[in-house]
Amino acid sequence: MMQVKSCSEEVVAALLVKIETDIKEDLSIEELCKFTGYSPGHLQRLFKSKTSLPLATFIRNRKIYHAAQSIIGSKKRILDVAVDYSYSSHQSFSRAFKAVIGITPVQFKQANDSQYTTLLSAHYPLLLTLSAQSV
Repeated sequence: MMQVKSCSEEVVAALLVKIETDIKEDLSIEELCKFTGYSPGHLQRLFKSKTSLPLATFIRNRKIYHAAQSIIGSKKRILDVAVDYSYSSHQSFSRAFKAVIGITPVQFKQANDSQYTTLLSAHYPLLLTLSAQSV
């Protein structure tokens, strides 16, 4: 039996794809409203009802998760990673990183491989019941 997705699930799935595709861009609620055609309030309520997270929090957390992966997989300076993910300063990136991961980017970079797995798996990837592939 084929499962029918509601319009709201399709919108959120498309939004998840958009966020992941444009994760290095400066994603604003206004831009995402234009993408979906919904008002800011409605879009944020819809997103939270389907994912249990506010939209802005989800975007920040995904950016930090991807940035953490970049820190692990490269010899880039932390400032360069911050700029890659649209942070305007090292300080704002470090604050957001610590809020999500629990330690600063410098501490994270100095951690060993087993600590990476523990730190990242404690926060992400967020498992959603929505399939972004269904769009």
